[in-house]
Amino acid sequence: MKQSRFYSLWVILVLLIVACGGAPSSNNTRFVPYPEEAQVLGLVNAFRSQARACGAQQFAAAPALTWVEAVGDAAWFHSIDMGRANSDSHQGASTADRLRARGFDPGPVAEHRSRTRLPANPNDAFSAWAADPVACANMMNPTFTVMGAGLWGEYEGGNTTGLAFWTHILTTPRSTTPPPTPTPILSISPTTSTVTVGGSAIAFSATLTNSTASISWILVGPGSLSATTGVNTSYTPPTAGGASTAIVSARAGDLTATAAITINAATPIPTLDITPIQATVNVGGAAITFTATTNTNQTIGWALGANSPGSISSTIGNTTSYTPPATGGAGTAFLCAAVSINLSKCATITINAAAPTLTVSPITATTQVGGANVIITASSNQVSWSMTGPGTFSWAGSTFTYIPPTSGNGGTTTVTATLGTLTASAVITITPPAPPPPPDLAPFLALINEFRSQPRVCMNGAVAENMPAVPPVAFQDQLNTAARLHSEDMAANNYFSHTGLNGSTFVTRIAATGYTGAPQGENIAAGNANVQGAFDSWRNSNSGHCQAMMSASSNEIGLGYGFNSSSQWTHYWTLVFGKRN
Repeated sequence: MKQSRFYSLWVILVLLIVACGGAPSSNNTRFVPYPEEAQVLGLVNAFRSQARACGAQQFAAAPALTWVEAVGDAAWFHSIDMGRANSDSHQGASTADRLRARGFDPGPVAEHRSRTRLPANPNDAFSAWAADPVACANMMNPTFTVMGAGLWGEYEGGNTTGLAFWTHILTTPRSTTPPPTPTPILSISPTTSTVTVGGSAIAFSATLTNSTASISWILVGPGSLSATTGVNTSYTPPTAGGASTAIVSARAGDLTATAAITINAATPIPTLDITPIQATVNVGGAAITFTATTNTNQTIGWALGANSPGSISSTIGNTTSYTPPATGGAGTAFLCAAVSINLSKCATITINAAAPTLTVSPITATTQVGGANVIITASSNQVSWSMTGPGTFSWAGSTFTYIPPTSGNGGTTTVTATLGTLTASAVITITPPAPPPPPDLAPFLALINEFRSQPRVCMNGAVAENMPAVPPVAFQDQLNTAARLHSEDMAANNYFSHTGLNGSTFVTRIAATGYTGAPQGENIAAGNANVQGAFDSWRNSNSGHCQAMMSASSNEIGLGYGFNSSSQWTHYWTLVFGKRN
């Protein structure tokens, strides 16, 4: 069939060329569409007959389109231009201008293009358009009422591309006006209403036509709504307050309908309240304040019920204070407020017997290790005493004597007096003892220089080493600082080592002081309370301390001392050696 159609169209094309003096131009027209083009019309109308989604857009089914010859011609000649350019992009004048050139005045217009392999199959082009969200939305657009399609390359000679070129145009004649969209209308019933404070609820309903928008309810003013969505809601007036107004609004999209509500004040029921309505006090205890409130304009009077112990501070006014009895046992009192014979209210006061008490004095005290005793006194002489913490004690009846420790670093001691189920405690803070005055380091220089002035025998384990006399040394401030800091660090952190807790050595510690000479060595000692003891420990050492003091490579020294009574050795000594030319 395509072969016979090819020959018949070829004859027509020859006649057109002869008649027009050349190849087809954009001003030519055809007599009938190709069958493949007509099939596009059927495919599109079948596509429009069902609701569907195009990308994120939802479309209802749309009316069928009508084939218009001028629109089909515009599509066909555009396909010819695409075939000549071997391109599926738009060629030449705009789609609207092509339609106007054929006497068709378009309104909205859409154009789809495609290239498919020969033989031409309209399903190939249509499937590509249906899969594209934009082309899909155009084909489902109810605004479009007519269409045309053009195929080039199947029947024409001179097509060497092996492709068919398709153009699909959708439009609406400008004179065709779509039917007006019905105007949405929202109404509310009733539109006015009158209620009373504390009164019954009233129902409201909303009616929405020509729209499927959701209805919501909004209240401006006192009261509440039973529902905030749907076609019905109920308004409940406020339970308290005076006269006022409220507005109930129904909203659907951009539409709003309102109802005005007039709220009349309710006739108040006289009320009287007491705060607190119940209370508990102790015999001889503190007073408690009561407050009365009323919605009347009458004066409030106060009185204690018959046989109620205690007293009140005032018999008239909004407040009064109740003072429990100073003596006696447990009982009950009634405190009543009244504004009239018919309106009164009473509070119930439970009176407990006076609770036994136990106190100690003082409740805090401070002493020092080895310092003065602390005397604690209880309010009863029937108590027993206990203590937790450093120190010792003695007691007799209501008097407790705390004796602080004579050594250690102090701390906290708690003293407790007990009488039956009652307890009372005092806290004693024991401060550390005052450190002894630091030893005088100056004599050490004479000791070491006298030692260096003569030959000495120093032990290295069990081996005796003869050390010749060497020149004297001198104290140097930076070496003194390095020695002192290491001694204080050992004392404070309770360790004994040439290596500091931070990994430092005598070399790094001396360098940190800015000493410009060369560090030569270090002696440390612990447990000696004075310079002579430290010197003797190094002189009698068999592990290199004696040799260090007799070394000719040192001409400067630094000596440092640290103290901590709670550390293992209490006294810590450091001697460092250096040399400068």
